[in-house]
Amino acid sequence: MTLSTTSNKELNQALDTIIEARRSIRKFKPEKPPRELIGMVTQAGLLAPYSGLAVSRKDFRQFIVVPRESKVTPQIALLLRQKIEAICKELEKQTEHDLFLKKRGHAFYENLKAMSQHGVPNIGKAPYYIVVAEQKGIPTVEQRSLAHCMQNMWLKSTALGLGFQLLSITAR
Repeated sequence: MTLSTTSNKELNQALDTIIEARRSIRKFKPEKPPRELIGMVTQAGLLAPYSGLAVSRKDFRQFIVVPRESKVTPQIALLLRQKIEAICKELEKQTEHDLFLKKRGHAFYENLKAMSQHGVPNIGKAPYYIVVAEQKGIPTVEQRSLAHCMQNMWLKSTALGLGFQLLSITAR
């Protein structure tokens, strides 16, 4: 299907179908998808909008694809667990002075506390862990730009019949 032979109505319907089918997957099959499909997912991320004026290099966005059986996977799991522990400590301090956070942040805190004890779900279980990094620019819009990137990757994964789970804990 190419843009020239596809009507806007067909494209709109296809996009609606993909958006409606998109789900966060928390249980992954043991089989690994072919690496070519992962390349298609990262390519979709590369095509996401960004602030071209904010970055000065063509390689402003990097994708690090870590297979579950990689030797660094346990190190990633440990680093994420340590980061979660630090966030929990910071939240504990903040709730002493912030009533809104104390009232509304309890469920979030409890989820983080569980991850600090049991680890981040699916690290080492999902076939791949993909880290996307973007060069910091002026103005600092990389977090918004990465949100577009993740959305593209998630939609592409859905279109390819692959599971996808966002882990915002990876963010700096």
